[in-house]
Order: sequence, then C-alpha cells, then structure tokens
Amino acid sequence: GCTNPDATNYDPDATVDDGSCVFPGTTATINEIINNCTYDSDETIDCDGEYALGSEEAQECPFYEETITTTGVVVDYFDITPWGGPHSFTIQDADADQINFVVWPESSAYNDGFDITATDLNVLTSNFGIYEIQITGELGVFCDDDQELDIYNEWQITVEYEDDIIINNGEGQNFPPIAAAGEDLSVSFGDVVILDATSSYDSDGSIDGYFWAQESGTS
Repeated sequence: GCTNPDATNYDPDATVDDGSCVFPGTTATINEIINNCTYDSDETIDCDGEYALGSEEAQECPFYEETITTTGVVVDYFDITPWGGPHSFTIQDADADQINFVVWPESSAYNDGFDITATDLNVLTSNFGIYEIQITGELGVFCDDDQELDIYNEWQITVEYEDDIIINNGEGQNFPPIAAAGEDLSVSFGDVVILDATSSYDSDGSIDGYFWAQESGTS
C-alpha cells in the first residue's frame, strides 16, 4: 500500500510502499511554474529528448511531471492534429507570463484525451484574449533541437479530461457568435452562388439571423 502520510490514499496499515501513492495536485501561478526549478537564470537545464528532462535536472524541478492547476487567459491556439499532434493552446496571466497546454484528440497508451472541438470548449479555439480558464494537468516539456529547456516557451501542461478545463468568466456573460461561412469559392461570371453559414454557432445562445456584406467588386 501507500506509506506516505501526505498522499491522498495513505494506508496506515501498510508496511511496504508499493509505489501506488497519489498526491494532491499543486495550484501555482504561471510565473511559479516557469521558475519552479532551482537553477539560476544563467544555468542550462538539459533535456533528454524532446519530451523529457534529464534525470538530474528533473530532481531540481519539483513541479515537473506533477499535477498542476493554474489560471490564465487563452491568447493563442494551434491545431496540430492534422500532423498527428494535439490541440495546443497558450494562456497568459496579468503579468504577461505564458505557458502552453495541450489536449490530445483521443486517448493513447501514454495519456487520455478527448476531442475538444466537439465540446463547448471549442470556443477557446478563437476569440483570443476573452476567456480566462483554469486548467489542471501534468507538467511536462517540449524541447527543441538544442536539447535545452527554454523555461519561457517550452513548459507544457497536458490536460486529459474535459472537466479539467473550467471557463472562469463564462457564466452570465454574452460572448459573440462564431461565424462559419464555409470554404472559399471561385466561380465564373454569371454563376449562381448559394451562401450558407448554417455551421455558425453561439456558445451561449442561438443564431437569430445572417448578414452578408460585399467587400469588393461590383454588385
């Protein structure tokens, strides 16, 4: 069983720790996450491949591979799923500190995931600078080719479950609808074109109507 009294599943009757201890998550600011390692600013933090710190470095970064809860405003989004990657978001706090978090579109042998674009959380993929969210997930890294951790850009939180993303400022607010006018079309003069925006949606209401405006050319 678990012999560590700080764990949520501590077993006072256990005599041998079997490695099953589960510890409560840590709540931290983005700045605290960025600077969680004990290294000085002029010291190098080495990575072991793209997705891991070196064993010695990991011991000096107490938040690494731990469950972390933090808060920020969504300021960017990249869809890497067409290339086998995750949905990637950037959140920012009031001091302009930033950290990335990712949501994998489906579960795998490495972690769980879900299709965030098929949920109400899809609103986070646009309207940047509006949504303040709280996220909970495991802190990891994504190091580039130099195999050195850039603490300002390469920390990464993996969020596995829809319930681990909470929109703090969503309730009671009226957010703008998302317009989806379809793919760009190229047609010949005189062709009949049907405009269809029925894929548009409003996260906190319904679409009452559509308005089209000609931006250039002659009518």
